[in-house]
Amino acid sequence: MNNFSNYLNLKAKTELLESLGWDEVKLSQLESYLSDCFSSVNFKHPITILKEVEDHFGEDTSEVLKNIFENELKNIINYNGGIYDEH
Repeated sequence: MNNFSNYLNLKAKTELLESLGWDEVKLSQLESYLSDCFSSVNFKHPITILKEVEDHFGEDTSEVLKNIFENELKNIINYNGGIYDEH
């Protein structure tokens, strides 16, 4: 199990798995890819990640991931007292 997999809650994992046609191998590949994208060495911009996910895993999976990103941004903003800080 990789770091990104540990981060995902059950709802998010289920949504991603459903978007991948319930293919657990693809989910594992996606989690590995995302974990690599968020590593400090290979960090990629979320828009780049969404495009690459769409290209390799499909539009549905990209849309689910986009919603996960948006929810996390909302959580960060709420945590910071409504202040958006790019850093």
